[in-house]
Amino acid sequence: MDSAPPAASLHVWLLGGLRVTWDGHPINAFESDKARALFCYLLLEARPIRREQLVGLFWGEQPEARARGNLSRVLSNLRDLFPACVSSDRTTVALIPPTPFWVDVHSLRAAYRAVEQTPDAPDAHAALHTALELYQGPLLAGFSLPGCPEFEEWQRIQQEHWHTLALTAWEWQTAYHRQRGEWEAALACARSVLELEPWRERAHRQLMLLLALQGEREAALHQYEQCRRILATELGVTPTAETETLRQRIADATTDDAEMALVAPQPLALPFVGRASAHRWLSACWEAARHGAGGLTLVAGEAGIGKSRLVQEALRFVAGQGVPIFSGRCFEFNRAVPYQAIHEALRPLLTDASPSADTPLWRLLQPGVGAPTPRTALFAAIAAWLPGPAVLFLDDLQWADVDTLDLLHYLVRNPGGVPRWLIGAYRPEECPPDHPLTHLAQTLNRDALLQTLTLDPLTPDAVTELTTRLFGDETRLAAYLFQESAGNPFLIGELLETLRDQAALRVTAGGWEVAGELPTDLPLSARTQDMILQRTQRLDETAQYLLHLAAAHGRPFDAALLAAAGECAASSVTATLHEWQARRLARPVPAGWDFAHDKIRAALYQSVPPPLRRLLHARLVTALEVCDPQNVSALAYHCDQAQQAASAARYLLQAGDQARLAYAHEQSVACYQRGLELTDDVTVRYALLSGLESVYDMASRREEQRTVLEELAALVTTAPFLATPRYAGEVALRQAHYAEATSDYRAAAAAAARVVALAQQADDGALLAAGYQQWGYALRRLEAPLADAAAMYARACAAAERAGAQAVLVDSLQGLANVAWQQGDYATAKAHLAQSLALCQELGDRRGEADAYNIAGLVAQREGDLAAAQAHYARALELRRAIGDRRGQGLSHNNLGSVALALDEWDAAEAAYHTAAALCRTTDDRWGLAIAEVGLAEVALARRQMESARQYAIAGLAGLEQVGATQRAAQSRRLLTRITQATAHQMEQESAGKAPPCGGDGLPQPHTLRRDGDGALPSCS
Repeated sequence: MDSAPPAASLHVWLLGGLRVTWDGHPINAFESDKARALFCYLLLEARPIRREQLVGLFWGEQPEARARGNLSRVLSNLRDLFPACVSSDRTTVALIPPTPFWVDVHSLRAAYRAVEQTPDAPDAHAALHTALELYQGPLLAGFSLPGCPEFEEWQRIQQEHWHTLALTAWEWQTAYHRQRGEWEAALACARSVLELEPWRERAHRQLMLLLALQGEREAALHQYEQCRRILATELGVTPTAETETLRQRIADATTDDAEMALVAPQPLALPFVGRASAHRWLSACWEAARHGAGGLTLVAGEAGIGKSRLVQEALRFVAGQGVPIFSGRCFEFNRAVPYQAIHEALRPLLTDASPSADTPLWRLLQPGVGAPTPRTALFAAIAAWLPGPAVLFLDDLQWADVDTLDLLHYLVRNPGGVPRWLIGAYRPEECPPDHPLTHLAQTLNRDALLQTLTLDPLTPDAVTELTTRLFGDETRLAAYLFQESAGNPFLIGELLETLRDQAALRVTAGGWEVAGELPTDLPLSARTQDMILQRTQRLDETAQYLLHLAAAHGRPFDAALLAAAGECAASSVTATLHEWQARRLARPVPAGWDFAHDKIRAALYQSVPPPLRRLLHARLVTALEVCDPQNVSALAYHCDQAQQAASAARYLLQAGDQARLAYAHEQSVACYQRGLELTDDVTVRYALLSGLESVYDMASRREEQRTVLEELAALVTTAPFLATPRYAGEVALRQAHYAEATSDYRAAAAAAARVVALAQQADDGALLAAGYQQWGYALRRLEAPLADAAAMYARACAAAERAGAQAVLVDSLQGLANVAWQQGDYATAKAHLAQSLALCQELGDRRGEADAYNIAGLVAQREGDLAAAQAHYARALELRRAIGDRRGQGLSHNNLGSVALALDEWDAAEAAYHTAAALCRTTDDRWGLAIAEVGLAEVALARRQMESARQYAIAGLAGLEQVGATQRAAQSRRLLTRITQATAHQMEQESAGKAPPCGGDGLPQPHTLRRDGDGALPSCS
C-alpha cells in the first residue's frame, strides 16, 4: 500500500495512535475524548448503530435523557468536523465518509486479503509488506476512556484483532521469502513477528531455522536460548518438543540443509481427497469443450469448500496436454475496475503474442493508456486473441463486475470456431436472485449452454482418508476434524494449523503426529473468523442485528423469538431468515432455524463486544419471557450473560429442578452450583442447596451430599427467615435419609423422630407423613418388631392422604408391602404394590417405580416363582440405570445374585454379587455391601473354596453387626458354622481318599451345604 492517496478528502491513521486529516489539514477540534472515541467506533464498525447502544457504550452510568443529550452534542461536533459524513435518524447513527477516503487499517486489510487470495503473487506480497509498515503500534495506542469500560473492552478486542492480523501477515511474509530463498528478507520478517510478540515460539523456530539454513548455527542456538529465557520469564513454561527437536538438529553439525528443511514449520498441505467424482465430471466437461461443445461450466459452493482446489487439480491435467490456461480472480473490492479478472487472466498474452498497441486488446491489458475501446470491438478482439484450444478460468465470479460477465456471455455465444473451455467458480450464498451472475446463469441454462456442479462438504470417510494420508491411522483426529469443520476443507486446514500452534500436533523425524488429547474448545483462527464475517457484512443493518441476536441465543431459534427480541415485524424476520438461507448462513431445522455451522455462530458472537453482548442477552430475556416462559434453561443462561444475577439465580433454580426431575444429574448440579454463585438471597440459596442435596443423594455422591447438608443445617440455624420448625424439619428429613443411605439406622431413626416433632409444631401434614415413613424404614432396617414398623407406615399413609402428599404415599405403601411379605402375607403386599405402582406411573416417579418392581421380585421369590422374581429385578435394575440411581443398582444386583444362587447358577451369582459389592462400596451402602459379601460366601462355599467362603462370611458378619442388623448377623453366624462343618467334612473326605458328593459339573450339590433352618438367601428389600 502506498501512503494516503492525495485525492482523498479524509485520511485516518489508527495504528500507533489517532491522527486525522481533512483536505490535508489536521483535525484536532474534537470536543472531547468521547467525541474522538465515537468517531473511531463509527468508522471501524462501518454500519448504522442503534442510539441506545451508543448511549450504553459511552454514557452508561448517566440517566437516559442526559446520556442522549450528550450523544446529540457529540454528533453535532462530528458534523461540524466532517461535513455531510454523519447520517442519523431517530434510532440509528452511521458515519459515511466521503469517496474516496483512506484509513490505514483498511489498507492493511486489503493487502492481507489480496495475499490470502493470491498467496504466490509477488505484487501482492510487496503491497502487504508496504502495508505492514503502517503498523506502528496497537490501534489507538495511548488512548483510553476512563469510566467507559464497554468502549475500552471494544478497543481491546480491536487491538487484538489487528495485532493478530499483523502477526499472521508477517509470518506469511517470512514463509514467502524463505521459499524463494530470500534469506535476509525472511529474517527481517521473522524478527518483525518477534517484535510484536516476543514469546511466539513458532517465530523463534522460524528464526532459528533461517539462521541455520544460512550456516549461522551459533546464532541459531543463541536464538534458542533467548526463546527459552523468554518463555520461562514471560509464561513460566519450557520450549515444546518441536522446538527442542529443531535445536537438536541444529546442534548436530553433521545435519545438512536438506535434513534441516524437514523440520521447517511448513503449512500442512492438505491432500486432494473426496473429489474423485467431481474431478471426473470436470474432465468430461473438458472433453466436451475440446470437441467444440461450448457453453459455460460453473462450480458452485460455499466459502472454503474447495472449488478453486478442485478446478486447479482438473486444470493441472488439462495443462499436461499442452493446452494454455488463462486464470483470473475477481475481488470484492475491485468491482469498480472493469474487466479486472479478464485483465489478470490475459496478462500472459503480452509476452506470448504481444498484440500491437493500436488494438483494443492492448488497451485492455494496458489500462489508462489510450482512448476507451467500444465494448463490441473489445469483446471481438479478446475472442480473436484467445487461442484454441484454451481454457479461461475465472474464480470468485460472485464478485465479478457486470462488464466482465457481459464479456463472458459474449465468449460463450461467440466461440469463434475454436475449442475453448470457459469455466468459473462462485459462492451461491453471495448471488441473490437479482445478482448479474444469477441472470447470466438463467439465460445460458435456458439455451442449454450451462453446466453446473455444486460442491458438497467432504464426507466423514473423505476426512478419514485425509488424516490417514497426513498422519497415518488417525480415526480419532478424523472424527474431531469432521465434527469441528462439518467437512469444510478450509476449516480443516485452519483447525490443523491451530492444533499445531497449540502443540496438539508435533513434528517428528517421520512427519507429523498427534500429541496427547485434542482440545475441546478450540479458538477460531483469525482467517476463519474473517472468512465468516465477510459473508455477513453485506447484510443490511436489521439482518445483521437479528443475526447477532441469533448468535447470542446459541441454539435453534424461531421467527417469533427474533421478531420479539429484535422488535421487528414478523414479515421482515421471515424475509431475513430466507435471505440467510440463500446465503447459507442458516438452515431450517425441526425446532425452527439454526446456523448452517456452529463456527458461524461462534465467529459472530466473538465479534460482538461484551457490552453489546449483554444488551443482546437482555433483549432475549425480555422476548423469551413473553414467547417461551417455560424455557427456563434458556432464560437462566441469558439472564446470567446479561449480568441479571437475581433473575438468573431464580431461573437456574427452576432449570436445575427440571433437570433433576429428568434425572439429568450433571446438568442439574451445574445449574444449582451456578445459582449459588450468583445469589445471596437466603430463600433462593435454601432451595438451590435442597435441590443439590437431592441430586447428590440420587447419584450417591455422599461426601458432597454431607457438605451440602451441613450448609443447609447452618442456614436454617443462622438465617432468621428460615429459623422455623418447618425448615428445620425439612433439613432433619434430609439428614434422616442420608443416615439411612449410609446404613446408620439408629441415627436415621433419631432424625426421623425429630422430623415428626418439628412437623407437628409447624402443622405440616406432608412433612409429618415423610417423617413417619422414614421412621418406619429405619425401624425395619434395625429389625425392630414388624408391628412397630407397620404402625409407622400406616401413620405415614394416613398423613400423606390427608395432606395430598402422593410421593410420600408411594414410599409408605411400599413400606407396608415390605412388612406384609416379611410376615408372609403376600396378597396384602401385592395389593399395596399395585396401588403404589399406579401412583408412580401417574406421577412419573421412576425411582419409586423401580422400588416397586424390586419389592415385587422379593414377593415372587418368596412364593417360589424365581423366573418372575428375576424379571422384576431386571426391570428394577433397568429403571435404576436409566435414572442414575447407583445405590439402587447395587440392591438390584444383590437380588439378582440371590436368584442365581437359588438356581445354582454360580457364575451368574458371583458376577452379580461382585457388581453389587463394587456399587455399594462407592455409594457407602454398608448394609448392601454386607449382603453382597454374604452372597459371595455362599457361592464360594458351593464351589468348595472354603477359605474364600470364610473370609467373605466374616466380612459380611462384621458389616451386619456394624449396622445393627441382628437377625441377618445371626444368619451369617450360622453360615460360618456351615462353612466350618463343610471344611472339616472336606478334610475327612480327602484324608480318606474319597471325592465329595458332586453334581454333573463336578461341584458339590447345594442341598448338602445349605441347612440353616430358615432357608434365607442373601437378598435386599
